[in-house]
Amino acid sequence: MSEQNCAQCEVSLVGDARFCHRCGRSTRRLPQVERRWCSVLFADVRNFTTLCEGMDPEIVQHLMNTLFGRLGALVESHGGSVDKIIGDAIMALFGVPKASGDDAESAVRCGLAIHSVCAAVAEELGLGLQMRVGINTGEVIAGSLGRASEYTVIGDMVNVAARLESASKPGQVLVGSATAQQVRQRYELTPVGELHLKGRAAPEAAFLVLGESKGGREPAGNALPMVGREEQFETLLNLHRQEGCASAILTSEPGGGRGRVAHALSEALKTGFTLTLESHADPHPGELPLRLLSKLAVGVDAPHVLAADLQNWLGEGSAALTILDHLSSEEPWDEAQAMWQFVIDHEQFPSLLIVDEAQRLDARSSSWLRAFLEWRGQGLVLLNAQQDELLRERLGEALGSTTATIDLPALNQAQVKQWLAAALGTVEDQLAQRFHETSGGNPSHMNELLRVWRNEQVIHQDHEVWLLDVDRIAEVQVPGSLRELMQARIDALPRTPRYLLQRCAAVGRVFWQPVAVEIAIGDEEEVLAALSYLVKNAWLEQFVDPQLPKTTAYRFRGTMISEVASRMLPLSLRRNIHGKVAAWLEESSAELSTGLRLVLARHMMLARSEEDASALYEKLASEALLDGDAGSAAEALAQAAHGAMGSRRASLQLDRAELLWLRSAQVDEAAAALRNLLTISNLPLALQLRANCVLAQVELEAGRPGQASRSLAEAEARTEEIHDAVVLAYIRLTRAEIDQLRGGWQRAEQVLDMLCQGDGLADWAVQQVEILRARRLVHDGDAFGAVVVLQAAARNMGGDASHRLELLVEQVRCALEAHYIEGAEQAMAQAEQLLEPAASLWFEIKVGLLASLVQHEKHDARASKAQFEKALTAADEAGMKRIAWEALVWRLNRSVERGEEGCDLLASAILERSTGPWTQTGRALAMAVSSLAERDLDLAREAERLASLPGPAIWRRTALTALASIGALFDVELQRRSQRLALALRTEGS
Repeated sequence: MSEQNCAQCEVSLVGDARFCHRCGRSTRRLPQVERRWCSVLFADVRNFTTLCEGMDPEIVQHLMNTLFGRLGALVESHGGSVDKIIGDAIMALFGVPKASGDDAESAVRCGLAIHSVCAAVAEELGLGLQMRVGINTGEVIAGSLGRASEYTVIGDMVNVAARLESASKPGQVLVGSATAQQVRQRYELTPVGELHLKGRAAPEAAFLVLGESKGGREPAGNALPMVGREEQFETLLNLHRQEGCASAILTSEPGGGRGRVAHALSEALKTGFTLTLESHADPHPGELPLRLLSKLAVGVDAPHVLAADLQNWLGEGSAALTILDHLSSEEPWDEAQAMWQFVIDHEQFPSLLIVDEAQRLDARSSSWLRAFLEWRGQGLVLLNAQQDELLRERLGEALGSTTATIDLPALNQAQVKQWLAAALGTVEDQLAQRFHETSGGNPSHMNELLRVWRNEQVIHQDHEVWLLDVDRIAEVQVPGSLRELMQARIDALPRTPRYLLQRCAAVGRVFWQPVAVEIAIGDEEEVLAALSYLVKNAWLEQFVDPQLPKTTAYRFRGTMISEVASRMLPLSLRRNIHGKVAAWLEESSAELSTGLRLVLARHMMLARSEEDASALYEKLASEALLDGDAGSAAEALAQAAHGAMGSRRASLQLDRAELLWLRSAQVDEAAAALRNLLTISNLPLALQLRANCVLAQVELEAGRPGQASRSLAEAEARTEEIHDAVVLAYIRLTRAEIDQLRGGWQRAEQVLDMLCQGDGLADWAVQQVEILRARRLVHDGDAFGAVVVLQAAARNMGGDASHRLELLVEQVRCALEAHYIEGAEQAMAQAEQLLEPAASLWFEIKVGLLASLVQHEKHDARASKAQFEKALTAADEAGMKRIAWEALVWRLNRSVERGEEGCDLLASAILERSTGPWTQTGRALAMAVSSLAERDLDLAREAERLASLPGPAIWRRTALTALASIGALFDVELQRRSQRLALALRTEGS
């Protein structure tokens, strides 16, 4: 035997010593200390002291050895491990040191079985033994804790598990809320209320396990159409149709949808048995044929069957006994074909045989499978397994070269969007993209993630479209069931790729090769080999990072993978890794972009968690805005808010929302951020009112004046409580704009008059008053007068580029309404000069749309069509529905006046976007054009009704002109009414 030294003090150890005789360190090579999601089970004997009173110590020893020997074997057969036995209690772990993917369910299954084992031991020994069981699930620190300790776990959730066991009654299994959440599909539970557990300040929710659900667990997502598996499904159908008995291996990563495909195949063929091999217990010799016979004879998937039951099913006693005798022997299967023919030829024998957990097949079952494939004349044997190579290695000759391998890859983004559409309905692209990034396209992950996002309101429906609340994502943790699945996948990796994956995950979803070498265990050659392994097995993908194009970059295929892998590391190790990444970035010879400076700031903050990095992020946000990078600025403000507290945090969140709107043109995301901000309790009044006003403005931009009015009403209800002139001016200006948009021009004028009566109105407020009054002039038919007002305001207006841009944009719109093309061109030229210093995509989109309309005035429709459609698409993607709708109506109006082609298409686009009363004049114009194109008199009469209501005179006149044309064809009275109203509008305008 070679000499062994202690890893701690290097003293020579004695023989097979488990601990060092000098320092006490364990000599076993234990897994690294990790944070893990697991389930802990406690069970103890009821009234053990009373039971053993007067009992001989050797009898007590025999009792304990018998009971806990069987309980230990029971725990291990369910995939758990015995942590310790203390007196009359046992503590078992599920999910550490290795996860299986269904550890919470395994713990509950074991907990129920404990009572059966206890009853059996009690009957054997003639004692009144009863046990109590408590189970809890959550995060723990796992590892060799203390110099001389064995592998164990510590954490608050362990204490709760022990208290649940103490609170349970004999024969019961009590579980905590996290366990209940994970096992709810498999087990029947009933809440027992909130228990005031010993040593706990707050009560804990507890649930009593009644037993396994009668129907078992449905394969996830069976109610939804199967997406992204059509080709593989068709291949399996073809294999089933061909002559002879075919065999196929269906592979995927855990949660990849093998069960879903197999279930759909069985449903389509109206036949099939699914046999599930035990995932934890040692394989039973001949388990596969035994399970098949049990399923056929009594309809139960079990590794045993009674001869009487098999005889009744076969109707042939001798064959049943011979088959069972042959299964328990080692005789070649060729000699048993005649006996098995009774089974195979039976009318109830399925043509589809599905074997789940096929990698668990024992040698006897494997050889039976090879013989069965030769005996069976028709059908398909489908083997479900994670890895094709492992299964082929285990089964050897049982699988010939003709066995097909069908892999189920992760779903791509388009398939994920299709899946979401089937589950929800219409979804925005941003939601589909983020859902794909987070889930990695894994069907099981997708089902659980969708459930969590709906429950936690990460997604919400608006006008029949599902939208994403980006701010809520950071607040929602990965659900425990997914942590179990991913931990199981990570635990199955070889040692070096596993440790490297965890360390790189701590860096973030994106990392670089030199960083991996710096933070990993092992030399560069070993690290590069591990990275190659992780890429090959679809954990990572290599790409070119535009910020560091000369450095090899990697990213995780799913954000949940990186999050779970990172959280497995202790905080101290994560801080150390962040420090190394920050040092590498600082020492990098390349000049850091704004994005990389944000990355550096993040790692510096996480490496030195005691420091508040908010000020640093605020500085970076300012620098990003100077660079014209609104996206990085918004991200920096989000990070700054995360590190701040109280009103400063709320103020930073509001700044970020305004930046998302005014700079990044992310209207819906800005609205979601503002709604989230307004849910904060104890929000300072000034911030609350300002946030309500900004939200109202954003809702106006999104074409939702009704919601804008409701948001503003919340601020208006509290105006008497505040004396901040800036906030009050903002409230009144927003109210006037909402009233104008909804047709309340007189009310808007009254609000503006009241606002202007006060002294010391700020320059920006004066500017907004002039803009709103210019809009009133346009509404009254004096578009040229509006241009004059705005030109005078621009001459007197200082301020930054954004304020001047707003005036110029409004000036271009009014000049177009007045057909004052020279004035529109002049204002457009000035606006385009200010776009770069303003660094605002919001203004860029507005200017782009108006520029296309100016081009339309100067040239024919075809010359400006491409430019208009590009700008319109950008506005749609940004959620800027109001400006997009106004541009469409303006272009339709001019196209009708000029008699251009394509008016009917523009009209259709307008009608699709017209969702409220504020769009009624544009709808009148679009309906008039459509009624003329389609010769639809009913539509024309509805258009006439809308055209008679207040609205911009220029659009109403064009609508009435079109209506007079259709009236001349079908309804003379309609023609006369339209002409009279059009004449009245012209007279009023002149």
